Amino acid sequence: MCPCCGQPLPSARRAGTYLPPLKARIFDVIEGSRSGIDIDHLAQRVYGETGGANRLKIRVHVSQINDVLAGTDTRISGDGKHLRGNYRIVSL
Repeated sequence: MCPCCGQPLPSARRAGTYLPPLKARIFDVIEGSRSGIDIDHLAQRVYGETGGANRLKIRVHVSQINDVLAGTDTRISGDGKHLRGNYRIVSL
C-alpha cells in the first residue's frame, strides 16, 4: 500500500520505483527494445494504433515517468526529433 495515499501499489518495481500500470507498460516496452523504439511503434504497442494524439500522450507519459525516476540513476532518453523520438532506457 502506498504510504501517502493508501492505494495498492503495483506488484513489480521498475528501476526501484512503482509505476501505474500504463506507465509500467510503456517502461517495459521501451526496456524490451534493444536499440530503442521510435514513438510511432511505441504508441502502437501501448495503444494499438498510431497517430498524433497518441504520440503526444506517449511524450507526456515519458516525461511523467522520468519525474518519478528522478531519484534513481535510470531515465528514459529520447533523441527529441519532433514527436518522433527514439526512446531507450539509460543509466546515468
